[in-house]
Amino acid sequence: MVSFGSTRLAPSFRFKAKLNIPHVKKRVKSGNLKALDRAGSIVRQSAKKQFSHRSVKAKPKWSIVGKKDGDNVLAMDFRPPRAGKITSWKNPRGRGATKTGFLRTLIAYAVDNGRESVVIGPTAEATWLNKLQEFGGSSRRVLRLVGRYPTNPKKPNRVLEANPPPASMLGASVRQRRKSRGWYGGRGAYVGVWIDPLHTRRRRTRDLATSSGKVPPARFMANGLAAKRAKLAEQWRGKISGP
Repeated sequence: MVSFGSTRLAPSFRFKAKLNIPHVKKRVKSGNLKALDRAGSIVRQSAKKQFSHRSVKAKPKWSIVGKKDGDNVLAMDFRPPRAGKITSWKNPRGRGATKTGFLRTLIAYAVDNGRESVVIGPTAEATWLNKLQEFGGSSRRVLRLVGRYPTNPKKPNRVLEANPPPASMLGASVRQRRKSRGWYGGRGAYVGVWIDPLHTRRRRTRDLATSSGKVPPARFMANGLAAKRAKLAEQWRGKISGP
C-alpha cells in the first residue's frame, strides 16, 4: 500500500507469463523415469526376498521310490524341496548363479523410456528351471541310476561310498554273485537321483522310475510388487524440479 498525504493509492500489477509446454513435459518425463527406476529397484529387492535361500546339503535325503528285482529303489537328494516355497540354492563353488536354479541372482529390472514403464523378471541368462520356477508349467523327471549298493569292490562308486544309504532302507538280500566276475552279495538296493531328461546330458545308465506333473507358478515378481506396493507412490514425491 502506498500513501501520499491523505490520499491512498492501491497499486495494481499485471503479469504476462508464457508456459513452455515442451520443457514442462520433458521435466515431468525425467522425474517419472527417475521414480520408475527407484520403484523397479525396490520391487527387485523385494522379489529376491521371496526365496528360501539354502545351501546344498552335505548329506543327501533318502526316500524309497519302489521295487526292482525284489530290492528297494532309493532316491538320494542333495537339494530336497521345501513345501510351499521354491529354494534358491547357494553356489557351493563360489559366488554367482548356477545352472541348478539360482533364480535369485538372475532377477533384473529395466526402465522402458519410450513407454515410461519398468519391467522386472528373469534375465536372458535364466535357465529352463529358472523360468519354470517363476512362470510354472509341466515338468517330467526320471530317476537315473547312480549305482547299486553295496558297491562292487572292483568297480568303486565314490558317490555311494561317501554317502551310504540307511541300513533300514536296504531291503531284501541280494543273491550271491560270482566272484570271478567281480560281483558281491548281501543286502542291497538300487540308488538313483531325480533329473530332468530334456536338460541333462545322457549317460550310459538306466532310468529307474519316472514322475511328471504340473509346477504351479511361484510369481516371485508379483509377490515382490504386492509386498512393496504401498511404498512405491512415495518414489514420485519431489521428482519434478528445476526451472
